Amino acid sequence: MSISKKIKSFTTAAIFAAVMLAGCSEDEPENKKGVFTDSRDGQQYAWVEIGSQVWMAGNLNYAGAESNLGTCYDGEPGNCATYGRLYNWLTVMSGTSGSSANPSGVRGICPEGWHVPSDAEWAALSDFAVENVAGRKLKATSGWNGGNGTDDFGFSALPGGRRQTGEDYWGIGEHGEWWSATEQGTESAWFWEMSSNRGQVYRFTEFRDRGEKSLRCVRD
Repeated sequence: MSISKKIKSFTTAAIFAAVMLAGCSEDEPENKKGVFTDSRDGQQYAWVEIGSQVWMAGNLNYAGAESNLGTCYDGEPGNCATYGRLYNWLTVMSGTSGSSANPSGVRGICPEGWHVPSDAEWAALSDFAVENVAGRKLKATSGWNGGNGTDDFGFSALPGGRRQTGEDYWGIGEHGEWWSATEQGTESAWFWEMSSNRGQVYRFTEFRDRGEKSLRCVRD
């Protein structure tokens, strides 16, 4: 795995507090949160508006028509229910070329009306948090093994861990890693990472066909 330099600091990061709000409808003018249903499998996901973007407030848990896309951490379905599935980048992109645009324009395996965020879209999220909240808090208020955040935006991410294809799972409760749609060179792609023992957001690269990570989708 090749590693870039740190590009954003989060004094007390925050990413996954479930955002299922009862009693908040899509047509309320001040509504910044809600829930939608993935028509492919009937699963529901919370969403949250942060700045000019609308993000899923939980990780994708789509297994595909043949239930063969991605894996559950340690092979446990309960981990998929909590953290979503882990995918390699090629699966995430579903045969589509990488994109560095904002928005990426790459649906990949996201639900209809949603897309895989580019590196630039992740950077925009990070910039918004830094600019508008002194604490720059994007991590959840629980679930991070001693390094919880305050989840100011409701972005709501838990540390779902990672896996190298064919190898052991690693990092659940300690690390969260999310793919972007942006390639780096001919073999790698960018992803974004947070951990329970650090207050920063880091940006790294990983081999596209090996690393299995979480995915957040952004609304078109």
